[in-house]
Amino acid sequence: MRLGELLHRRWTDVDVVNQLISITKTKNDKPRLVPLTAWALEILKRLRQDAPDDEVIFDSTRTGEEATPVNGLLRAGGHEVGARRLSLP
Repeated sequence: MRLGELLHRRWTDVDVVNQLISITKTKNDKPRLVPLTAWALEILKRLRQDAPDDEVIFDSTRTGEEATPVNGLLRAGGHEVGARRLSLP
């Protein structure tokens, strides 16, 4: 998944039951479904809390905190759930 695709995802794009995230606007204009690992789902659950469905997943305005680079955010989330190593393509 491209960084731009990830940054524009909303909670409505996440299908926890089927472990998928929907990417509708892509570089090649071909929507697709991306499988989510158990680790990714755990991070998303921690980020979700009380966020409204139509909010973007990585929204720093709701918390009032300065925006965090996504790679750092994912690494921090991975550390919280016990991931030893994170490789981001």
